[in-house]
Amino acid sequence: MARQEPLPLMRKVDCIRLYVPDLDAGLAFYVQQLGHQLIWRTAQAAGLCLPETDAELVLQTEDPGMEVDFTVDSAEAAVARFKAAGGQIVVPPFDIHIGRCAVVQDPWGNRLVLLDMSKGRLVTDGEGYVLGTEVQHNWGSALQLRLVAVDLDGTLLTSEKVLAPDGTRRLAQAAQRGVRVVIATTRNPYFAREVCQELGVQDPIICTNGAQVWASPDGPVWAHHVIPQEVGLALAHLADEHNWELGTTVGQVTYLRQRPGQTLGPMLWSAMCCGF
Repeated sequence: MARQEPLPLMRKVDCIRLYVPDLDAGLAFYVQQLGHQLIWRTAQAAGLCLPETDAELVLQTEDPGMEVDFTVDSAEAAVARFKAAGGQIVVPPFDIHIGRCAVVQDPWGNRLVLLDMSKGRLVTDGEGYVLGTEVQHNWGSALQLRLVAVDLDGTLLTSEKVLAPDGTRRLAQAAQRGVRVVIATTRNPYFAREVCQELGVQDPIICTNGAQVWASPDGPVWAHHVIPQEVGLALAHLADEHNWELGTTVGQVTYLRQRPGQTLGPMLWSAMCCGF
């Protein structure tokens, strides 16, 4: 399978933060003189509208200098990925009004502020003063979604037995946001492992209709349920007697009993080993 390209870490510019020693004076300049509409304010900061983007111009009285903040899906996951790529963590994730925030530095000394909105958006009164936050219920929120269990055949796989691009992209995005992606399939673990590699996940897999549960695509095996030989033979005799379709997995190979009149079409050895 083709290698999945990494998804962008930073989703968008959240705000540009400017220092002003006096918030009221800053508001008089940027709102009354320059025309930027007030969105929200606290005792130490105020968010102003930039009309052609949802990024905000934030005036604040606490930290001298200018700062650009970027949104990420999860501050914890973002700093871990940033560090793994060769960057440094300057300030570990900490709580802010809308979620979690962290400061990182790239290999060339550029400092970036990464924040998520896991607590929701700000709620204000009629004058723009912040009252609290309101949680946004959506699939992109790491606060709401922790795990996705997904089937393969007829779900993530197309009728041509290849991964559906849109579904693959969305699951890869979820995995990069810290969501656990669990493959639950009738297929054997060797095929499920290839799917996990495509998605870039190392979460548990449930295979062969639940007969095997692996802690990760590379093991160890958490559960392995085997049908006794006499039961397997009895089922095979029943399938022969009633012309039932039957799939049996032994080791790495899945054996198929073809239904009467069923056209299987050309099959590759690698496909037979992966089961259908």
